[in-house]
Amino acid sequence: MKPIDKLRSDRGETLAETLAALALCAIALTILATALAAASQYDAASRSADESLYSAVSAAERAEGEGEYKSVTVSGNGKTAFIGVNVYGPQDGPCSYKIGK
Repeated sequence: MKPIDKLRSDRGETLAETLAALALCAIALTILATALAAASQYDAASRSADESLYSAVSAAERAEGEGEYKSVTVSGNGKTAFIGVNVYGPQDGPCSYKIGK
Protein backbone atom coordinates (compact mmCIF):
# COMPACT_ATOMS: atom_id res chain seq x y z
CA MET A 1 0.00 0.00 0.00
CA LYS A 2 1.34 3.40 -0.96
CA PRO A 3 1.79 6.00 1.79
CA ILE A 4 -0.94 8.24 0.37
CA ASP A 5 -3.34 5.31 0.21
CA LYS A 6 -2.56 4.48 3.84
CA LEU A 7 -3.55 8.03 4.85
CA ARG A 8 -6.89 7.69 3.03
CA SER A 9 -7.59 4.26 4.43
CA ASP A 10 -9.92 3.85 7.38
CA ARG A 11 -8.28 0.60 8.47
CA GLY A 12 -6.49 0.56 11.83
CA GLU A 13 -2.93 -0.37 12.69
CA THR A 14 -1.89 -3.99 12.69
CA LEU A 15 -0.98 -5.83 15.88
CA ALA A 16 2.66 -6.05 14.76
CA GLU A 17 2.86 -2.28 14.23
CA THR A 18 1.31 -1.61 17.63
CA LEU A 19 3.69 -4.01 19.38
CA ALA A 20 6.68 -2.48 17.60
CA ALA A 21 5.61 1.03 18.69
CA LEU A 22 5.19 -0.14 22.28
CA ALA A 23 8.61 -1.84 22.23
CA LEU A 24 10.25 1.38 20.96
CA CYS A 25 8.52 3.39 23.70
CA ALA A 26 9.69 0.92 26.34
CA ILE A 27 13.29 1.10 25.10
CA ALA A 28 13.20 4.91 25.05
CA LEU A 29 11.81 5.06 28.59
CA THR A 30 14.45 2.62 29.84
CA ILE A 31 17.23 4.75 28.34
CA LEU A 32 15.70 7.88 29.88
CA ALA A 33 15.42 6.29 33.32
CA THR A 34 19.05 5.12 33.16
CA ALA A 35 20.23 8.58 32.13
CA LEU A 36 18.28 10.20 34.97
CA ALA A 37 19.75 7.79 37.53
CA ALA A 38 23.30 8.48 36.31
CA ALA A 39 22.68 12.25 36.36
CA SER A 40 21.39 11.99 39.92
CA GLN A 41 24.55 10.18 41.05
CA TYR A 42 26.80 12.75 39.36
CA ASP A 43 24.80 15.56 40.96
CA ALA A 44 25.18 14.04 44.43
CA ALA A 45 28.94 13.62 43.97
CA SER A 46 29.26 17.19 42.71
CA ARG A 47 27.28 18.60 45.65
CA SER A 48 29.47 16.68 48.09
CA ALA A 49 32.67 17.99 46.50
CA ASP A 50 31.30 21.56 46.46
CA GLU A 51 30.32 21.31 50.13
CA SER A 52 33.76 20.10 51.22
CA LEU A 53 35.49 22.82 49.20
CA TYR A 54 33.19 25.49 50.64
CA SER A 55 33.90 24.26 54.17
CA ALA A 56 37.66 24.35 53.56
CA VAL A 57 37.53 27.85 52.06
CA SER A 58 35.33 29.12 54.90
CA ALA A 59 37.66 27.67 57.54
CA ALA A 60 40.68 29.23 55.84
CA GLU A 61 38.98 32.63 55.58
CA ARG A 62 37.98 32.59 59.25
CA ALA A 63 41.52 31.52 60.23
CA GLU A 64 40.18 28.86 62.57
CA GLY A 65 42.46 26.91 64.83
CA GLU A 66 46.00 27.68 65.89
CA GLY A 67 47.53 27.58 62.45
CA GLU A 68 50.96 26.32 61.53
CA TYR A 69 53.86 28.73 61.97
CA LYS A 70 56.11 29.04 58.90
CA SER A 71 58.75 31.39 57.62
CA VAL A 72 58.41 33.13 54.25
CA THR A 73 61.46 34.49 52.43
CA VAL A 74 60.97 37.78 50.55
CA SER A 75 63.72 39.06 48.25
CA GLY A 76 63.96 42.27 46.30
CA ASN A 77 66.32 45.22 45.62
CA GLY A 78 69.26 43.14 46.76
CA LYS A 79 67.72 42.56 50.19
CA THR A 80 66.24 39.45 51.76
CA ALA A 81 63.74 39.36 54.59
CA PHE A 82 62.24 36.49 56.55
CA ILE A 83 58.67 36.95 57.67
CA GLY A 84 56.91 34.63 60.10
CA VAL A 85 53.35 33.72 59.17
CA ASN A 86 50.63 31.47 60.57
CA VAL A 87 49.06 29.26 57.89
CA TYR A 88 45.40 28.33 58.36
CA GLY A 89 43.49 25.68 56.46
CA PRO A 90 44.15 22.13 55.28
CA GLN A 91 47.53 21.02 53.96
CA ASP A 92 46.23 20.15 50.50
CA GLY A 93 43.48 22.73 50.11
CA PRO A 94 42.87 26.46 50.21
CA CYS A 95 44.57 28.31 53.03
CA SER A 96 45.07 31.80 54.43
CA TYR A 97 48.01 33.50 56.11
CA LYS A 98 48.45 35.93 58.97
CA ILE A 99 51.70 37.69 59.72
CA GLY A 100 53.07 37.15 63.20
CA LYS A 101 53.40 34.41 65.76
